[in-house]
Amino acid sequence: MHDGMSGFGPFWMLLISAIVVLPFWRICTKIGYLGWLGLPVLKPLADVVFVYFLGFSEWPSLRGSGSTKGRSQSGNCSFAE
Repeated sequence: MHDGMSGFGPFWMLLISAIVVLPFWRICTKIGYLGWLGLPVLKPLADVVFVYFLGFSEWPSLRGSGSTKGRSQSGNCSFAE
């Protein structure tokens, strides 16, 4: 059998988990959410839900900054800048 690599299973799972979670953790902290919000992406389809959440939610880092780039004051999409 292949007993030579069997001891590395947990190591590889931890490594892959870190590779997946770390970018989501950094994105969360940069836009003003807590970093641990990136942990649920380890569940199937949670990363897709997370991307939609980021795309359609108001980011805490942009609240109160008065930035309306790409938006009109009414919240509708504006093409004129």
